[in-house]
Amino acid sequence: MGGSRNFYTRALARAPMLTKACTAAVLNGLEEISAQWLQMRFQAKGDKKKRRFDLNKIVKMFLYGLLINGPLGHVLYAALARALQGHAGLTATLLQLLVSNAIIGPLQTLVYLTAMGYIKGLDTAGVAALLRARLWPLTLALWQYFPAIQLVVFRLLPEPLWLGTFNLIGLLFGIYVNYTSARSGPASQIQP
Repeated sequence: MGGSRNFYTRALARAPMLTKACTAAVLNGLEEISAQWLQMRFQAKGDKKKRRFDLNKIVKMFLYGLLINGPLGHVLYAALARALQGHAGLTATLLQLLVSNAIIGPLQTLVYLTAMGYIKGLDTAGVAALLRARLWPLTLALWQYFPAIQLVVFRLLPEPLWLGTFNLIGLLFGIYVNYTSARSGPASQIQP
């Protein structure tokens, strides 16, 4: 494990945005694969048509991570670290939490929901309706749970590792949400 961690930190030092973009791509792709696998596992056994992976959506989620999620997260968290450079201790951590939850989190949620709407094939009016319906509830949900995770990450990890850690936690949370949704049946499927 130490060798792979050293490889990853060296990659972050050499090409931080590319490394974070590739990390986000892999994790977003894995989350979509797990969502589809869970849906296939818990759906009716007789429906062969829906028992195939939607490679188009997997590729789109991979590209979302590579081209949007990774680069955007890199820029936002690097700017946060630069803005608070020279600050240390609890005050710096509280400022990181405040800025991250007031600006970065809502912005990333807005971008995520917009991208998911277009990936699902919605037109601009559909994406706007999706944002009206989901942006505030999802932001509130993130504010309930994510600050505790951020507190630990901000205090224990250097800035280059923040985004990958948040994306890994997002993958695990996404698998949990997809699992509970798939077990409950189609009526409870969570839409972005």
